[in-house]
Amino acid sequence: TDEVADEKLENKKLKVHTQLHVEEEQVQDDEADDMIMIQNLKDTLEKLTKVNGKLRKQREELTDEVADEKLENKKLKVHTQLHVEEEQVQDDEADDMIMIQNLKDTLEKLTKVNGKLRKQRE
Repeated sequence: TDEVADEKLENKKLKVHTQLHVEEEQVQDDEADDMIMIQNLKDTLEKLTKVNGKLRKQREELTDEVADEKLENKKLKVHTQLHVEEEQVQDDEADDMIMIQNLKDTLEKLTKVNGKLRKQRE
């Protein structure tokens, strides 16, 4: 019976040893999985950081483009306003020339009438 008890004890030790070995392998597998996951996360973070950098650069370029477009629009508005004002000035000058010509014509007519009236008085 001592032999049976010793053999049972040895079997129990072997079972415990085997169980510990299985658990140790499981821990190692888990650690390997964790290391792979950590590396994947690092790779993903690196890629996202690059994408973020590219997006920031694009945003800066777009911001510059928008500023340039706003400046061009402002220049165009000013140019258009100047053109409108220039046309208004030309229209006003044309109106003034017509008025001056009408006044000259009226002065000429009045001068003729005045001359006729002087002759009639004489």
